[in-house]
Amino acid sequence: MILSAKHGLLALDAFVVPYGVAFAQAGHVQVSALSDQLTTLGVQTITALLPGRYLNALAEAVDTVNDAGAQVKLIDLFAHAPGIGYQRAVLSSLLRDHHDCAASAIPS
Repeated sequence: MILSAKHGLLALDAFVVPYGVAFAQAGHVQVSALSDQLTTLGVQTITALLPGRYLNALAEAVDTVNDAGAQVKLIDLFAHAPGIGYQRAVLSSLLRDHHDCAASAIPS
């Protein structure tokens, strides 16, 4: 899924008209709407690669649904990546690991 500041959680194949809204701007999706989406979708685990404001909104929504009795786990892959250089290193590592796994699955 993708987290849109305007629409909330979107399927990877969802089509949306371009928009100019980010979290902390007027018109962004509210945490209550994100919480409703998490509940409706029955999300159990979220692996996030998000900038701070997006992660904060999602974490607040996860806290809300967990306070209501759900058990949603939020994994922040950028948790120990304080800046863009570190974040790029995390992404490179994920891509390298994915490539290595795919390559090892191909018979020789």
